[in-house]
Amino acid sequence: SSVRKYTKAGVLVIQRNLMADAPTNKDQINGLCLKDGILYVSCAKNVNGTATSWVAEYNPDTLTPLAVRTLSINAFSEGLQFAHGHWWVCFHASKFVARFTTAWALVDTHSLSFQVTGPVHGYGPDKGYDALVWDGDDLLLNIHEIYDQANVDRYRWNGSSFAQGARLAEPTTKATQGM
Repeated sequence: SSVRKYTKAGVLVIQRNLMADAPTNKDQINGLCLKDGILYVSCAKNVNGTATSWVAEYNPDTLTPLAVRTLSINAFSEGLQFAHGHWWVCFHASKFVARFTTAWALVDTHSLSFQVTGPVHGYGPDKGYDALVWDGDDLLLNIHEIYDQANVDRYRWNGSSFAQGARLAEPTTKATQGM
C-alpha cells in the first residue's frame, strides 16, 4: 500500500501510502514502472466480479500524485512496463497481456499459450501472471503464487504476436510477486 524511496545506502528518503490517493476505492497497488521521470503505479479493484484498473502517475522525487488513468478493460491489473513504443499490462487470473498507447488507449490484447494449472479463484476467469518484464523482444512473466507452477514464462514478440519461448524455473522460492 505504501511506496518507499531509499538511497543506495538503504536510507529511507520518502514514503507515501498510496491507498488514500485517487482512485480512493482501489483494492491493491500491484505494479511499478519508472519512465521518463514519472513513476507509474498499477492499481485495481474488484466488485462482484467486475474489475476496474487504473494507472496512477507520481513524481518520483516527492511522490506527489500527477494523474490517474482508467484502463478500458474489465480485468484486475498487475504488472506494467513500457516497451516497443507502448505500455504493456498483465492481469491477475488472466493469460493475456494488453497493449496501450502512451495515452493509455487500448491497442489490442494478446493471449498467452503456456499452460497454468491450479484452482481458479481471485480476480479473473482463468489462471495467470503477476508481473512482466521486457528483455529486448522477449516478454517474461512470473506465474502468480496461487497456481501450481513456480515459473517465469518467456514469450518472443515478433512485432504483432507472441510465440511461446521457454518456461524458466523461478530464481528463488516465492518469486511470484512482482519482477
